[in-house]
Amino acid sequence: MKKKEIETAICNECNEEVPFVIQKVKRHHLIGKEQVPVDVEEWIGYCKQCGAPVLPSKYWGLNDIIIYDEYRRKVGLLTSEEIKSIRKKRGMSQTELAKFIHCGEKNIARYERGTVQDPVFDYLIRLVNDDEAYQEMKKINKKMKLKTAQ
Repeated sequence: MKKKEIETAICNECNEEVPFVIQKVKRHHLIGKEQVPVDVEEWIGYCKQCGAPVLPSKYWGLNDIIIYDEYRRKVGLLTSEEIKSIRKKRGMSQTELAKFIHCGEKNIARYERGTVQDPVFDYLIRLVNDDEAYQEMKKINKKMKLKTAQ
C-alpha cells in the first residue's frame, strides 16, 4: 500500500515546516494602476498546529489566476482560459501564437498562467478568434515573412 504524503508549508508563527489544511476564502484585492477592486474566493492554507495562514507554493499560481482573471473580467480583457481556448481553436502552440501576433515568445505562456496582457495584445488575440480577421492576419504575416527573407 502506498503511503500518503502529508503536505507541509513553512509557518511564520511556529517558525517551522508544518502540515496545513486548505480552505477557500473570499478576499478583497486592489489590482492595477487604477486599483480596481476584486473580490474572489482563493485557496488559503492554515497551519494545523497554530491556525496561522500559510501559503503553500503549489497554490501561488492558482490564486494568481483566480485573482487576475476576475480583474480581467472587470476591465474587459480575455481571461487565461479564453486565451488558451482561442489558441487551441487555431491549433497553435503558445510560441506560435506569440509569433503570429508579434509579441514576445513567452508572453502567451505568461498570459495563460495569470499575467495580465496589455490591451493591444488582448485585441490581437481577439482578432485571431475572428475567422475573417484571422485569414487576413495570415496573409499579412505571410507578406511580412517574404519581405524579411529577401
